[in-house]
Amino acid sequence: MSMNITPTQAHQGMTSALAVLVKAQPRDGSSTGDGVAGTTASGTSATSAAGSNGSSSSSAASGAGAALSGLGANTFLTLLVTQLQNQDPTQPMNPTDFVTQLAQFSEVSGIQQLQSSFGTLAQSLSGNQVLQAANLVGHGVMAPGSSAALYNGVLAGQVVLPGAASDVQVQISDAAGTPVQTLDLGAQNAGNIGFQWDGKNAAGQTLPPGIYNVQALYQVNGGTPQAASTNVAGLVQSVSLGANGQSPTLNVLGLGSVSLADVTQIL
Repeated sequence: MSMNITPTQAHQGMTSALAVLVKAQPRDGSSTGDGVAGTTASGTSATSAAGSNGSSSSSAASGAGAALSGLGANTFLTLLVTQLQNQDPTQPMNPTDFVTQLAQFSEVSGIQQLQSSFGTLAQSLSGNQVLQAANLVGHGVMAPGSSAALYNGVLAGQVVLPGAASDVQVQISDAAGTPVQTLDLGAQNAGNIGFQWDGKNAAGQTLPPGIYNVQALYQVNGGTPQAASTNVAGLVQSVSLGANGQSPTLNVLGLGSVSLADVTQIL
């Protein structure tokens, strides 16, 4: 059985479809395409409309709204032209409704363009991050860590003090956990306090290059020593590209994998 929809019903269905489209516009930037989605739902609505003449108008509008939730630009223009060509000359389309439909579709089109622009911007920023990270290969960086490499006779870092301290010390230990040297930094104010170890133990002997552990302790007016976090320096050896828009990862000597976002200083 075929279904005859009057121009008025078509206008109502298109208005309903546009309302559904505006509310159901995807937020992830994906395009819905130019096809008409929901064929099964549309067919069901059409059958219901044919079976009940008394409610054909509301069924047609509901069916059109469900079927056109994936409305694209070409489909919209085709429906619009068809609606104009088949309108009742004695009851022409209300100009206000016509402008409203155009405005609603323009809003949806604008959202799609904005999402596309944001996607392009995100890709551009990601590319810039990769280039920035690649330029760091062979350079030193400072990042949070509790171990660092003794490289070219130097191990450097920072003590992150949460407040003023009457005494600050940095204890250096080897890979086995044996203390080899203690650096006394004295009284310090809050902030990042730099330190540098020359690779010599307490007896003045030069120790071999390698990975050493770093622990910072501070006291306030002779109180109980408290641990402070540290930033340590390392040489960037390579860069790993981030997946799914994540920040690139630096492979740093003595620190391992360090996110570009965690770098506190470029040396």
